[in-house]
Amino acid sequence: MNQVSAKVVAHSKAKQTGKEIVTFELEFPRIVLAEFNTHNALSKNSSSSRAIPVNTMLDQVRNSPAMPVRFGAANKGMQDAGEHKELVIVSNELAESWGGMYPEDAWHYAANQAADLAQAFHEAGYAKQICNRLIEAFQRMKVVMTATELVNFLWLRDHPAADPTIEALAKEIKRAYINSEAVELNVGDWHVPYFGGEGVGYWLKGCGIDLKEALDISASCCAQASYRKLDDSLEKAKSVVDRLNLGVNINEPMHVSPTEHQATPIEKAGTAWVEGEDFSNNPFDPETWQEGITHVKKNGTLCSGNLEGWVQYRKLIKGNCYGEE
Repeated sequence: MNQVSAKVVAHSKAKQTGKEIVTFELEFPRIVLAEFNTHNALSKNSSSSRAIPVNTMLDQVRNSPAMPVRFGAANKGMQDAGEHKELVIVSNELAESWGGMYPEDAWHYAANQAADLAQAFHEAGYAKQICNRLIEAFQRMKVVMTATELVNFLWLRDHPAADPTIEALAKEIKRAYINSEAVELNVGDWHVPYFGGEGVGYWLKGCGIDLKEALDISASCCAQASYRKLDDSLEKAKSVVDRLNLGVNINEPMHVSPTEHQATPIEKAGTAWVEGEDFSNNPFDPETWQEGITHVKKNGTLCSGNLEGWVQYRKLIKGNCYGEE
């Protein structure tokens, strides 16, 4: 089984500025999740050990455990010395009769040992967040990821110095992006992953569907990545959005990360201000910014959260961060 995969679920381009935004659905071994999460330019929602039923995770770990894409030889530093096929000696009667186990077989053996212990905890009545933690090394993550800037991630991770597993993931992301065609959106249109069915992922002004409905469905589907299922019905969307508490009660915690994937083009993405220009066109003046813009880059590009050239839905929700009105 392929250890990594990437597919584009929504790909949009702002008609006025040409700025693109793309949402991917990824699967990869959890062993590289920490490295993946260091990239703050990427908005992410991922499957959770606290949300997925124990038996579902046990089935995945026992039958198709996640593992490194390459079993590399020991080497000084962080990089391995290339593919390694030395047999692994473990305390296992079958393995000892063979004189050892190939690394893939030893990894399967370890996964099954961990699964047996996790099942014992489960049968003793322990919570998912306890049982599933024991098998995280063998779990495959499902992640929804949105970005306007992929260059730095690919520069660092599509590289021989990267961990081979995250390098393989970066190559899949790059392949999926290159083979995808962006839908052109005007100001007031929205990039809404999963809305409208497979291959759509956008909302157009005047389409006859309420924008809030489209945003709720999209946010709900992105949130559902935490338990690896997908239900894009409006009924399910309303149920999930109620639990996320999106801007309803600002005195209670909100779970707003699923609203980082929806966005609308910034009216003027901004260019570096040149002395002598009309000050009203100065992108460095916050008084000229539309709602949802949070900052401006040194070159004058307007941003919203971790998106460039697009207003992020999260930044339009009252109280989306503690203490933010």
